[in-house]
Amino acid sequence: MDHHLIYNGEFKLTICRTCQVGLPSGNILRHLRMHHQETWRAHKRVLEKHVKKLDLASLQDLIDAQPDEVREPIQGIKIVAGWCCSEESCRVASISEQYLRKHAQKLHGWTANTEKIWFECQLQTLLGNPYIRFLLLIIYV
Repeated sequence: MDHHLIYNGEFKLTICRTCQVGLPSGNILRHLRMHHQETWRAHKRVLEKHVKKLDLASLQDLIDAQPDEVREPIQGIKIVAGWCCSEESCRVASISEQYLRKHAQKLHGWTANTEKIWFECQLQTLLGNPYIRFLLLIIYV
């Protein structure tokens, strides 16, 4: 099943090779059924057995596994252009500059008359939704 799914032992996460997103333990088979119907139909039993054998983290474990530092990218997960807050110990990042602008205004008191306190960066998220702040897990520049 390695040509459909990648298993990442560090995070105990399955990654869809085609979509380049992480799949939480309860969503792997549903993802394949909904987004890769031909593969699902042809390999349903084998995929089910394969997934049952994997040691997978829960959604909460993945949320708790957020690295505290910039790190190398995770193989198989899509890398996207984004924006990161530059305030000390603030780890907010998004693919939306507008989101970072609002974040900077609301949480850090930034105004349009001052220099930006966010910068361009490259992002990965284990669970495929970089708009959701708390699921953003990987940031590297």
